Amino acid sequence: SDSDLVSELQKRACSIKRLMSSIDIFIAPTEFIRKKYIEFGIPGEKIKLSYHGFNVNLFNGLQKNQDHKLRFAFIGTILPAKGPHILIKSFNGIKDKNAQLMIYGNLRSFIGFEYYLPYLKKIIKNKNIIFMDGFDNREIASIFQKIDVLVVPSLWPENSPLVIQEAFLAKTPVIASRIGGITELVQDGVNGLLCDPGDVDGLQEKIEKIIDNPALIQKFKENMPHVKSIEDNAKEIEEIYQKIHES
Repeated sequence: SDSDLVSELQKRACSIKRLMSSIDIFIAPTEFIRKKYIEFGIPGEKIKLSYHGFNVNLFNGLQKNQDHKLRFAFIGTILPAKGPHILIKSFNGIKDKNAQLMIYGNLRSFIGFEYYLPYLKKIIKNKNIIFMDGFDNREIASIFQKIDVLVVPSLWPENSPLVIQEAFLAKTPVIASRIGGITELVQDGVNGLLCDPGDVDGLQEKIEKIIDNPALIQKFKENMPHVKSIEDNAKEIEEIYQKIHES
């Protein structure tokens, strides 16, 4: 019953809070998550903010493959919370024949969401929307060679989407939902564009803004933020551990 479920969730929360007291340091990859930790009851002084590190070497010397089409892409899990249905509905309204949307993600059914992939394919009205399936993440740089703009239309509050930071490493502007930790990464009008989650018309307007002003892509490319290497990330974690060990 619902009351049993609520009771189990409350027990789980209490158990987690008991465990928290024995932990010296929590690491938060965004300010958004740091605040969530504090709301849950973790003392602020126990939390270190440390953004994710990446294998930046994968992106060395990356050059975009040229194409006459303006290539937008979704990269992620094909689930409702990630919002690909919002993006497809938005892109259905795009009239420019030279604008293409590629959807990268493992084309398999998830338990409880068996309906979703057939639903996505059914609602496509624009023949320039193409499903590309998934790929090994070691190939991420070659995927971004074929992408001009990444779109992250998430409906749930993302933590710190790795794909956005990979896009920055590949000098690829991002259109994304104004939600969760995304707003700490994508600066509206600086390195990409933000829109309200679930707003089909608003997202279409942002896509059209890029189509009508392709020079924005170059402008945004020049404002890509620094992305930390995985080596620097490891040093940070080692330093945090060392300080705890010495105290």
